[in-house]
Amino acid sequence: MFYLRNSYPVARSRIFVVVLPALVACGGSDNSEDKPGEGGSNVPKSVPELTWLTESSSSLRQASSSEFNQLVKNGMYLSRWSSGTDDGTDKVTNAAPEADSGSTSFSSTNVQEVGVDEGDRIEYDGNYLYVAAHSDQEMVIQSDFKQYVRVMKRTEQGIAEVAKIEASENLYSHQELYLQGNRLVSLFKYPVYTMDSSPLPQDSDAIASTTPVANVYPDTFELSVADVTSPEQASVIKQYRIDGNIIDSRVIDGNLYLVSNFSAYYEFTQTEALAAYQALHQADISELLPKITDLGSGSSSALFEPNNCFIPANVTSLDSANQITTITRVSLNDPTQIQSTCINAPTDGIYAARESIYLHSRFWPQEEASIEDLTQTALHKFQVTAEGTSYSASGTVPGSLGFGGGNFIEPAIIGGVSNPAFRVSEFEGRLRLLTTRFSSTAGLVHQLFVLEQQGNTLNTIAKLPNENRPTPIGKVEENGSVEENVYAVRYLGNKAYIVTFRRIDPLYVIDLANSTDPAIAGALEIPGYSAYLHPVSDSLLVGVGQNVDEWFWAATDSPSSENEPEVGAKVSLFDVSDMSNPKLINERVFANGYTPVEFDHHAFSFLKVSDEQFRMTLPIETWLTQQEVGGNMIWTNKNELATFEINTGSSPSLTYKGSSVATYEESSQSVPYVRASDDRGVLHDDAIYYVHGNFVWSSLWQNPAQNSGPF
Repeated sequence: MFYLRNSYPVARSRIFVVVLPALVACGGSDNSEDKPGEGGSNVPKSVPELTWLTESSSSLRQASSSEFNQLVKNGMYLSRWSSGTDDGTDKVTNAAPEADSGSTSFSSTNVQEVGVDEGDRIEYDGNYLYVAAHSDQEMVIQSDFKQYVRVMKRTEQGIAEVAKIEASENLYSHQELYLQGNRLVSLFKYPVYTMDSSPLPQDSDAIASTTPVANVYPDTFELSVADVTSPEQASVIKQYRIDGNIIDSRVIDGNLYLVSNFSAYYEFTQTEALAAYQALHQADISELLPKITDLGSGSSSALFEPNNCFIPANVTSLDSANQITTITRVSLNDPTQIQSTCINAPTDGIYAARESIYLHSRFWPQEEASIEDLTQTALHKFQVTAEGTSYSASGTVPGSLGFGGGNFIEPAIIGGVSNPAFRVSEFEGRLRLLTTRFSSTAGLVHQLFVLEQQGNTLNTIAKLPNENRPTPIGKVEENGSVEENVYAVRYLGNKAYIVTFRRIDPLYVIDLANSTDPAIAGALEIPGYSAYLHPVSDSLLVGVGQNVDEWFWAATDSPSSENEPEVGAKVSLFDVSDMSNPKLINERVFANGYTPVEFDHHAFSFLKVSDEQFRMTLPIETWLTQQEVGGNMIWTNKNELATFEINTGSSPSLTYKGSSVATYEESSQSVPYVRASDDRGVLHDDAIYYVHGNFVWSSLWQNPAQNSGPF
């Protein structure tokens, strides 16, 4: 276990460099030390040689206030310093921080883990449907962008709006909902720009125009809790704005867990290095850390206390880290009850089980450059109990949970990437995860690891491939390398299903019954790929993806043949009862179409009707072309909710039942274009509700194509 430290000699002299203790002493104090967060007379006489503390694979320990303050202030100093000449007049930059089923009668949000709820744009309780909507998807586009929730009630005619909830006046591009009992949570993410078209003053010589205006509260997110005991009279009972950028959220046992990143910074006005360092030393740390604001009362308070944060176990007084990850727990029964804990490290994403939350981030562990991918994934486990959230253990594995962004090797053969959260699973106290890294000789190296907590360390107890089982995950090409990336992963008990793709879709079945000796039990090769896998039972698996013959990087210039597969969204049913011999039972292709299920599993809805009948829906968007007399091509799109029925009996089958198509009475010119990415379906007994944009269409299972709407 180690840290990567990059040294920055920020105070120089032509004769010698003086290195003093940093902002406050680590692990103790003397009579001359200033109290944390307070200015004082003990002003540093020089700037120490600080080091960046990057991603850590070490265990964490609870910090004292002075240790936390020192680490963060050191990081704020280095993050804003630009080295200049050696004459002591180095300049300080003053830039702002960059924006970083069991069986029921109706379907619910499709989640990764049972008992761990995830936010989505719709919620349904069997009688009322809540739809996150915004003004850009209305029939008549409004001048001011607004977000709201449509409260809709089932009727004999279909469904009707009975109320609207406007939970935020600020500008956020994304709204996620949670429904827990009589509490509806709206989570507003990603601040956006709006267009200011306000009239200019009469005496202004400027040219009237519509100009972009930044959100008033960048690098924040908002949370509102509404009482929906009587949905027609729904009212917001609590609203918060929180500093930082939200990574993800979950609801476990009636508590909302918010995981967010915050980059602490200090606006320097000084132009000389020592003066800048002295000013930061005297600054009140409490004014530089994230806050939570009650939008009802206007009062703000610290999001966390420094002594409730965790830092790497072997941090030194010269280490620097201004990136903070916070786990905030909000009781939905009483949203005034809030607890937060933090670590001094950035986080890429999370995985949550019923009793634990894992933070994961990738990092490069060595300072020297290499043509090999040395990326590793750091993991920090936090225990979730009735009392709160507590740190449990840390570990690391080679590779990352997916490519995309950052200064990491991303070879041109990479195409597609699986959802990082689905690469991770906790089962019977052990963590299983699949990582990917690039090798100049082996190509893409996909490895499955099994980790076990031993004390406060997550230790690897098994991996696949290994010396005894060297067969790679992914097909080996003639050049001896694997060029197939991972498109989908799904764990089910002591089995894992992995889909890789470049030219064909190998579906791998991994036997995890012996956690210390995982093995590839079987594989199936078919055209195309599945980007989402959904277990129907222990023996049946649904795959959703694309029917393509060749990933475009690998496509050849050879002329098309009549045997080429029909390109489009594909739904497949697999028989995995025999791990050594998985089989394709049936599939359905929607030519020239795609489904958002490929990248968002919340778009997939399902309902177990009986022990032998399973219903599911997924949105499809298809683009069509029509040639006019003059030779021009007209593009049109079709949005539909496709319905399927699965027989799980002795002769399993997948049957396409038809689609509910989004149609409007208005002319196509007056209908706003709405991407299918946020489309959703709801199943309730024989009723089908298709949510497209702000509107809902209603139909029956017996004839999905005969619908009514939009409502």
